[in-house]
Amino acid sequence: MIFDFGMYVIDIDVEKTAAYHQKDSRITCDCLGCRNFDGAVRKLPLEILGFFEKLGVDPAKPEVLSIDYAPSKETMAYSGFYYLCGTVMKGEDPWKQVDAGAFQLDEKCLLPMGQDFAVYFAAPRHGIVNPDFPKPILELQFICTLPWTMEQLHHYHNQL
Repeated sequence: MIFDFGMYVIDIDVEKTAAYHQKDSRITCDCLGCRNFDGAVRKLPLEILGFFEKLGVDPAKPEVLSIDYAPSKETMAYSGFYYLCGTVMKGEDPWKQVDAGAFQLDEKCLLPMGQDFAVYFAAPRHGIVNPDFPKPILELQFICTLPWTMEQLHHYHNQL
């Protein structure tokens, strides 16, 4: 199915993507940051949740989740990615080489999904693809800041 998101046009096999994500449960970490992501991402605005649903992705099951930093005691910054079965038909690679072996994210390639949530599409470059994932493989990468929803305070605020 072809999706046109302005700066990106992608061709996704939604059925194959959804089938994989339904059987796979990626977040196995039980730390506070990961547990918070699981709860907070389920409370995203309906338009963002609908975006993931259209692509066949459960937003609570990223392939890789990184807890980047704590902007405040009430929020947590995350990044990560999901795999999609598909290809980019139009759109720039958001990763620009700045030095030998060093890349930097070009923020002009970010697709804003709402306040404090953006995505971009890129070829896989992490080398950790589950061999059962259907081909061709595309990464739906994200960066976001989510509210802290856990009753227990996070320890990341000591690093502010």
